[in-house]
Amino acid sequence: MSSTTPPPPKSFTTQILTKSDLLSQPTLNNATISLINAAFSTHKSRDPDAWDNTISRFPPSARPVDPGLANVLGADGLCAIVCDAETGAVVASASVTRWPGFSAVKTDGAAEDAADGSAWLDWEVKCVASLDQAEYRGQGVASRACAAVEEALRARMVGGGEGLRMWIMCNEERIGAYWRRRGYGDVLQMVPPVGAWGSRREFVVAILVKEKGGHVEVDKGRLREWLEGLFEVKGK
Repeated sequence: MSSTTPPPPKSFTTQILTKSDLLSQPTLNNATISLINAAFSTHKSRDPDAWDNTISRFPPSARPVDPGLANVLGADGLCAIVCDAETGAVVASASVTRWPGFSAVKTDGAAEDAADGSAWLDWEVKCVASLDQAEYRGQGVASRACAAVEEALRARMVGGGEGLRMWIMCNEERIGAYWRRRGYGDVLQMVPPVGAWGSRREFVVAILVKEKGGHVEVDKGRLREWLEGLFEVKGK
């Protein structure tokens, strides 16, 4: 088979899990965290002058069930895990967690009281990762995970997810274009301090958002202030 020949299509299974689901399935949970760490490490290793590859997305845990991803999800986040249907190997993952309400369109007050997040409109997609092996490249496994977790989120929401806003915070140079091709639009960009996300030099963080059916009005001042606090920007 030529090296340029795409791999044959494979079959996959997709699961949607909550924090408690992850913690109750140690093997699946730990394998997913290993996948995410490996994916982040692979990207960093491609430019060692710019990134400290000794810093993992999730630090090592001595516990039988690594709580890292479950803690990211919190009480109402969701995680999609895609597995090879034949081998059971975890090949992709994507999660959603609450994003602060920086849209000019306010979430209904009941949203803050809904324990399952069913009325909350703003969610961040994060910890998107796929297995870097030839047989899975070009199979769309990361896109499959993202689509599944968004679909599950919409199904859980009041009104079927009408007005849902999906947010991304990413490295502009590395994957900004990837998310724009998937329907996300620019909100703002900022340069965090060196050291953020394991950086060894300055880089640009892009904030993007997607809302079905229209443009999202965002309070950029509040958003930037929150980001500066998140990254501990000095000298404001």
